[in-house]
Amino acid sequence: MNIKKTILISLLLTACNSKTPSGPTTPDSGDVSAPSQSPQGTITSSGGYLYGFETNPWFLQNTEEVKYCIDIDEENFGVSKKQADAAITGALDLWKEKLQKANYSKYSERDLKPWREIRLGTQKFLQVSCEASDVLLRFQLGKLSVEQMARFGNPKRFVANTVETAYDEVNMRGEGFIYLAPEKGALRPEDKNTAENFWSALDNRILQLVLMHELGHVFGLAHSDDFMMHENMPQKATDNKNIEALMKISQVDHDYLNTDFNPSSLIDEIFGYSRDAIGVIFGSEDADYNKALFGERAAADHVVKCQCPTDGVFQVITCNVYESKGYEHGHRKLGLKVGKLKQDITYGGFKAVRNIKMPESQNVFEISELLREQFDGARELSSWASDRFSISGLYESEDGLVKIPMRVGSSDRSFEALEVEVTVNDRIRTIAE
Repeated sequence: MNIKKTILISLLLTACNSKTPSGPTTPDSGDVSAPSQSPQGTITSSGGYLYGFETNPWFLQNTEEVKYCIDIDEENFGVSKKQADAAITGALDLWKEKLQKANYSKYSERDLKPWREIRLGTQKFLQVSCEASDVLLRFQLGKLSVEQMARFGNPKRFVANTVETAYDEVNMRGEGFIYLAPEKGALRPEDKNTAENFWSALDNRILQLVLMHELGHVFGLAHSDDFMMHENMPQKATDNKNIEALMKISQVDHDYLNTDFNPSSLIDEIFGYSRDAIGVIFGSEDADYNKALFGERAAADHVVKCQCPTDGVFQVITCNVYESKGYEHGHRKLGLKVGKLKQDITYGGFKAVRNIKMPESQNVFEISELLREQFDGARELSSWASDRFSISGLYESEDGLVKIPMRVGSSDRSFEALEVEVTVNDRIRTIAE
């Protein structure tokens, strides 16, 4: 992970004490007025907690089209409908792209029909009027109906929230709304730490980030340690001190907003894939160690760069070692190539990211008896997985003078950051950025 992204995440997640309400609690069945007590940015539901499907994706491949609408208070929200429309369209397209790349064939054709996997993000999203009767997803930007407001208790406690209002167990389809608070007016958040112009700040980047978080819930992601889906992200992203700090960074580095503040790269961390995975081998005070590893080029830090998949198919193409030339625009700048890792063993590990609960009455998937026996009646199925890899081989310098066993692997948290293990003089040393 590069230094600018580290600063971004550190600022937004640790800068101030959270005043997020505790929860969630379970609303009573059929009681629309039961207040949500969930933290900001989370998903809540009325019946979902009783059914147990509140964290299922709202839409699977059997739902071919999703009609959504935008209901906005332009006077108070802080961003025009045209700008909000563009942000929503961009967020939907980005999630669809990432979800389709992250789908893996996990089951055999005889065990799970019709698709062998739970495919997400396949829908066509069509914007319609909020007066339409078949709207499945509503974006409530700075405004709420009386019924919607009743679900919150006090909506001024929230910067953003995703609310599932119904779940069709037969078709495994949800519906509901995403609420984003206005910058001013009667519904402005009451937290005194919230910035004055929190949606329009940083060229609407804050709006983009929070929309991505909330849509993540619609697509079935619960809160996690990853920045994009962290439970405190919406609240921290709109905090005055954090926005001021990010503005100062962007004034110094004009490329910052177009690199580290990019939702695409932040979503990659959830699924664990990127174009390149990079690990740093830091120079050591141990001269013998340095010389054994890098020969005459012992003084500099070095970078292991592995070319990795971008299409959801596990593969590691190459792992090369370069001299590090420091940072440029927050990214590692690579110098002279000094060697490569000759692979002896390559393997990929699958880490389940999401499980989907299956209603007894569902009519979406045909599940074999074998699968039911293996997975406790097939009440839950894995929907996607992220690749992890480990390569053990012989590092060989370009001049052929240095040959040392080395292992390179992705970390538990991210496919982007590598852990490097080298064996020098029969001593194993593990290095991670």
